[in-house]
Amino acid sequence: MGWATLSAADEPVLVFGHLQLPPITRPSDHAYALLRPLHRCLAYLLFAVWLVHLGAALFHRLVRRDQVLQGMTWHDPGLPIPRGTVRRRISRRPPAHPW
Repeated sequence: MGWATLSAADEPVLVFGHLQLPPITRPSDHAYALLRPLHRCLAYLLFAVWLVHLGAALFHRLVRRDQVLQGMTWHDPGLPIPRGTVRRRISRRPPAHPW
């Protein structure tokens, strides 16, 4: 998205400060006016998804105290589980109805 935005603005796209990428769109004020706010919205959306993911990881670690975070990292399953940590089994059966 950023590459297309800069290409529409007729700006060079540099990678690592030296490698210039070719433009992928023709220079156009109309395309630039459309792509710039779209780029901003997608950037905010990506940041929001990242924040939700971080919040979910912290929720599993600090509130539920389950082993989800260790399952996503290189945690050695042979190591002892820290004191106070609760292991929960995940049931494949649907939850029972309250009525």
